[in-house]
Parts: sequence; structure tokens; C-alpha cells
Amino acid sequence: MGKLSLYFIRHGQTLLNADNTIIGGQSPAAILSEKGEIECQLLAKYLCDSGMSPDLIYSSPYVRTAKTAEKLCELLLYPVEDLFYTELIVELSQGLWEGRVRDEVYTTQTLLEMSTQGNFFTPPGGESKMDVVMRAGQFVQKEIIKPYLEDDSDQTIIVVTHGIFLKCLLYHILNFDSSFIFKTNIGNTSITKLEYDQNGFRLCYINSSPHIILNY
Repeated sequence: MGKLSLYFIRHGQTLLNADNTIIGGQSPAAILSEKGEIECQLLAKYLCDSGMSPDLIYSSPYVRTAKTAEKLCELLLYPVEDLFYTELIVELSQGLWEGRVRDEVYTTQTLLEMSTQGNFFTPPGGESKMDVVMRAGQFVQKEIIKPYLEDDSDQTIIVVTHGIFLKCLLYHILNFDSSFIFKTNIGNTSITKLEYDQNGFRLCYINSSPHIILNY
């Protein structure tokens, strides 16, 4: 059977990312910052110069991921109308906390509860990380494994998504320690590459940003 080359990309920096005092969570309408726009341009150029030719591009439907994916489409000559948007890969919901000041929310008591409950902690009206792990599992099964079993050709797939979602996905498919989600950094427009074949998933690299290093 063929091999899948999977490139998971976090969206470019948003204004909320730049102002780390506010809890973002899903924030579907959050827009890219000026720096985020530049990051997306550099990423797209790097992939283009690397000869990337994706067979399929998935994207979270939120503004920041859609804009990142659209920039990739432009330089990789991938039809933007063929972008496949799915709610399965959106960011963790922080529920009623979204848009609130971090220091006001993360009280000593709340931090204790978060530490005690770990990946099962759920913000009011939001999701736990384990909820996101379940979503990630659904995406992997529906959009990666099932199509792979139906088609034995080599394919290159790009998935434009979010930081916490990607960490939850990696935790799920690679059986990482439960602390992985808390201890791992996924930078804006970073690339994480996985391969999948009859032997399962293999991590090639994580949180790689050569396009940033080369230009700063």
C-alpha cells in the first residue's frame, strides 16, 4: 500500500496570540496580526520552494486558519474552492472564559482544580482536552485512516489547525504521556510532519519553523 505524508500546520499569529493577557479558546472570528500575515507568506513560500504539491488541504473553518490555508492555496496553486473545512479540527472551547482576562480567571483555586483534574478539566461551558482528543480521533479515523484503506496511492495532505487541537491529536495517535499536552509548544505556522502506512503513524518532526528561522 502507499504512504501518506501528513503536514499539520498551526495558523499564523492572531491579535489574541500577541496579547497573551486574554483567553482566546475557539474565538472563531479572531484575525491574523500583521506578523501573522507575514508568517503565512513565509510559510507558503517555503513550502512552494520545497516543491510541495498537496493532494488535499483540510482547514478549520475559523478566520485565522482559513486565511492561513488560503495563502497556502495561492502559492501552492491549489484551488481554494477545493479546501475541505471541518469542525472536527477546531480549537478547544474555553466556553464562558473566552475573551476574559487570564489573571482574573486563573485564580489559585481554579489553577488547583486544573492541576488536579489534568486533561479532564472542563471550563464552564467549554471542552476538556480529553473532549478534543475524542474529536481528533474522529478526524483521524474518518479523514485519514478510512480514505487510506480505500486508496493505495501515495498522498500528501496538509491540515491547517490549532495549537491545542494538534497536541491532543498527537497525544492520541502516538500514545504520548498524559503530560505531553501541557509540556509541548506548537508555534504559529509551525509544521509537524507525520507519515502513515500499513505500519501505522510515525512522527517525522514536530513544531518545525524553518521559514521563520531563515528570515529572522
